[in-house]
Amino acid sequence: MSGFRITPIEVLVVLICLGLVSILVLPALLMSREESRSLTCQSHQAKLVLGMRDPSDPVAITDPSKWPQILALRFTDPSIVEHCPSDARRPPATASYGINPTVTRFADEDASKITFIDFNALVVVLTEDNLLTQWKRSVAPRHFDFVNVVFYDSHIESKEPVAIAPDQPDSLKNFWLPKTGTNR
Repeated sequence: MSGFRITPIEVLVVLICLGLVSILVLPALLMSREESRSLTCQSHQAKLVLGMRDPSDPVAITDPSKWPQILALRFTDPSIVEHCPSDARRPPATASYGINPTVTRFADEDASKITFIDFNALVVVLTEDNLLTQWKRSVAPRHFDFVNVVFYDSHIESKEPVAIAPDQPDSLKNFWLPKTGTNR
């Protein structure tokens, strides 16, 4: 039996093949990782709305800027629920989600209104003169340039920020403001 030898050309061909395989597989792995983070984020937001709307013990959020402290009482580990796994801000912010400040006036007919959204502030400002600037600065499209949005009935959608921006009159009326002006 003659000696088994590997030529440098064979080694080079194997290395090139391994490189090509890694180039093809790596993006799929990264996409899968971000999809997992997005689903975790959606789960967190759904828990927030369900915790807020628990019929056996309704939570009164009279001051929307204090929602993390109020809802923290509902969860065994509130820090997990309040933070999106794709939120890379360091140090971590108080929360990765913003609440719709009009949520205190929502009723059952407001099921299709935005309650929580990926945001870099605790409250989504809806009434200031610089609404467009505030929106562009604070909206946080962390998941493939989309934001996770949870509605009052607890269903979740990924949306483009421009599709739900409150600076548009139709969007403000359809997604953000309650149908009635009465308090619950």
